Amino acid sequence: MAFGKDKEKKDDNNETETKDVALAGSFDLENVELPKEQVGQERVRPEDLQVPRLRLLQGLSQEVAEGKNRAGELIHSITGKDYKPPLEVLLFYYAPSRVMFGEDMGEGLQCQSRDAIEGGFGLCADCSFGKWTRDEDGSPKAPKCSLVHNFPCFIIEELKGVKSEKDLGKCLISISLMKSSAQVANKLLTRINLSGDQWWDKIYKIDVASKTNEKGTFNIFKAIEPVKDASEELRKLGFIAYKKFSDKIVVPLVEEDKVVED
Repeated sequence: MAFGKDKEKKDDNNETETKDVALAGSFDLENVELPKEQVGQERVRPEDLQVPRLRLLQGLSQEVAEGKNRAGELIHSITGKDYKPPLEVLLFYYAPSRVMFGEDMGEGLQCQSRDAIEGGFGLCADCSFGKWTRDEDGSPKAPKCSLVHNFPCFIIEELKGVKSEKDLGKCLISISLMKSSAQVANKLLTRINLSGDQWWDKIYKIDVASKTNEKGTFNIFKAIEPVKDASEELRKLGFIAYKKFSDKIVVPLVEEDKVVED
């Protein structure tokens, strides 16, 4: 009796051939029906999962240092797939979070809040690390803890391969904006709020740009702007995603991409 398939690599053209793997014993598999719904996930908690993030690479990002990608490119935080901006996306939700890294590069994560309400030091509203202060000379000093604006969405090109609602999770990704990109998030949130639109009523274009200050040059999300009305099919897809994912979304942990921004 064959059990599964075993793949072996061919040496000549790097292709694979599949061979049956035989069971040692005998099993009555004729009357076994495989489940239609996913099983084995009963003990997986929401906090064990995270939405993949669209990472904007910086000059000191590991992928750039290793020569795999260029600064300013976008990559999938889990699969590493790269995308060339600008990109068109379908938004469907907003999920703020907070994150704090050490002041010196390489110190790593110090605290995070996945809902921007409560983190490792208690309630975010009462935490001093999230408040503006002043330097000795009186100049404003940014908070050590950063508010992260997360926008779960679908890249339009990725949706072309979706055949059913079951496939939506494979395309789910989040745009995370913080620090110098926060103005882009504020502009987007204001536009949605004042227009009365649903998130999925429009297709939005994401673009990036480089910025230079006294600390160096880095890349930021330049804009997330509506470019055209979404089709009725895409609007319904956005609403389905909202109902399916909004109460389950655990926002991604924003990696420290060594951004030399203020």
